[in-house]
Amino acid sequence: MHEAASLVVGASLIAAERIVSVSPIGRSASRVGCITPCGTTAAGFCVYNDCSAAIRHLLDSGVERVAYIDVDVHHGDGVQAAFYDDPRVLTISLHQHPTTLWPRHRLRA
Repeated sequence: MHEAASLVVGASLIAAERIVSVSPIGRSASRVGCITPCGTTAAGFCVYNDCSAAIRHLLDSGVERVAYIDVDVHHGDGVQAAFYDDPRVLTISLHQHPTTLWPRHRLRA
């Protein structure tokens, strides 16, 4: 599991590096990163928080602001927690309502 998860983080870092290398620092980067969402403690379906690693790389490379938009079933709480106090990172998470998630996939009356 470590090897596969490490490859995901590495791919996310490569994607972040490509964003930095193509877009001039200080200007708006109109790039979309296709990155697998993860939690910080592997509470969900991930081992390492590759999104946080990629965002940290962007910031360390001089990117002034990052908008992280998580659109899937689960809340992007790991990235939110990692950058909660950092005004350079905007986190938006659009996720499925808890009552419709597995294993409780039916609404209760």
